[in-house]
Amino acid sequence: CFVGSTRIPTERGLVPIEELAREGGSFYLVTDNRAPFGGRGAPLPGHGTAVRKAVRAFFTGVKPVVRLRTREGLEVTLTPDHLLLTPEGYREAGKLRPGEKILVQSGEGLFPKEESLPAQALAVVHERVATAGGRGGRGRADVRAQYRNLPTRWSRELGVALGWLLGDGYLREDGVGFYFSRKDFADLAWLPDLLRDWFGQGTLQETRSDTFHLHFNRIPAEFFQALGLKAARATEKRVPESLFRAPREAVVGFLQGLFSADGSVQINEKKQDATIRLASSSLALLQDVQLLLLNLGILGKIHKRREAARKALPDGKGALREYPVAPQYELILGGENRDRFAEVVGFLQEEKQSKLLAFLRHRPRGSYRKPFLATVASVEPAGEAPVYDLTEPVTHSLIANGLVAHNC
Repeated sequence: CFVGSTRIPTERGLVPIEELAREGGSFYLVTDNRAPFGGRGAPLPGHGTAVRKAVRAFFTGVKPVVRLRTREGLEVTLTPDHLLLTPEGYREAGKLRPGEKILVQSGEGLFPKEESLPAQALAVVHERVATAGGRGGRGRADVRAQYRNLPTRWSRELGVALGWLLGDGYLREDGVGFYFSRKDFADLAWLPDLLRDWFGQGTLQETRSDTFHLHFNRIPAEFFQALGLKAARATEKRVPESLFRAPREAVVGFLQGLFSADGSVQINEKKQDATIRLASSSLALLQDVQLLLLNLGILGKIHKRREAARKALPDGKGALREYPVAPQYELILGGENRDRFAEVVGFLQEEKQSKLLAFLRHRPRGSYRKPFLATVASVEPAGEAPVYDLTEPVTHSLIANGLVAHNC
C-alpha cells in the first residue's frame, strides 16, 4: 500500500492515489507491458504501456511504511510488504537492497482530454477581473479591456509560459515577472508579445546584465497562483499541481519552456556523446519534472552536482563575502531518452535545438538503449502513515511514482 501523495498515471493525469480513493468509482490507468498477467511470474519481454480499467482505489489503514529511493532520483513511500517488480519477479519493498533493480514505466501514459482551465483560474478570469479597480462589486471598464484575452483553456503556449516563469521568472503576491536574455527576447519575440496580449503591456526594463525584465501586476500573479504556481525560494520550487492534470500539449509546452529557460545541451567531443541537462537547487522540482517526462516515455536520471556549502561571492560593494550555497542537482537525459526528448519536446531556441539535432545527425554510432530500470539506493523506515491501494484485475499491477508495482 502507498502513501496518499503517490502519483498514479490515469486518464485524469498523474493523480495522487488518495484523491482516486476519495473520488471513488472505476477509472482507466496505465500499466507496464512487462507486468505478468495475473500478477505472478517473471516480467514479460519488451517494453511499452497499456491502458486498463481499475475497479477502484481505496484506503487500507494507517500502517508502518518505508521510503525507497533509487539512484535515478525516483522514490516512493509504501508498506514494506508491498511488491515491486524486479527483473526476477515481484519482491517485497522492505527486502530490497541497494544495487537491486526495479522496473520503471517504459512507455507513454495517459493525459486528460479536458481543455478548460481549473475552476480557480477561471474565477480569476471571470470574477476577479469583473470587479477589479472599482467599488460596490463593479470593476472598471479599462481593467476589463486590459485582461479581455486572459486564457480560459489549456494550450501549448500557456504551458510554455508556465515553464519559462518557473525556470527564469518570479512570482510574488503583488506581481509576476519574466526574464529574457537579449537573444531570447529577439528570437522568441512571440512569447513576450503573447504575454502582453494576455496581461496588458506590463513594464519592460533592460537590466545591467543585458537581460530584459517583463513585469506584470497583481491579477496576472493571481492567475498563475490559481494554476498552482507558488511564490517560493529556488530551493522550494515545484511543478504547479495543475500541470499533472493538464492535456498533453500543455505538458509538452511546459517542458519546452522550462528546459529552454534553464536547460542545456552538453556535448562531450571526447566520448562522442551528448546529454540534455536541467539544473536546479530544488530536488523536488526535478523529481516532479522527472515524472512528467516519464509519462511521455522519457526516463531521466537526477544527479547531485554540488553539496551545500559556504562560498565567497561578491557582496555588491566591491568585496567578497561568504554566503551559504544550496546544494545543486541536475536532471540528465542521455541515449534514447535524449533522442525522444528531441523528437517529442525539444527546445524553443533554434540554436539549442539545432545543436542537439546536428549531434544526432552526425553521431558515429546509434544511441545506446537504456533499459527502463531503476537501481535501489536505500530503503529506510519512514514511520506510520495512512496508505491506499487499488484493484486492476488483469495484470494486478499499477505504476506508482514511475515504479512498476503489484496491487491488491
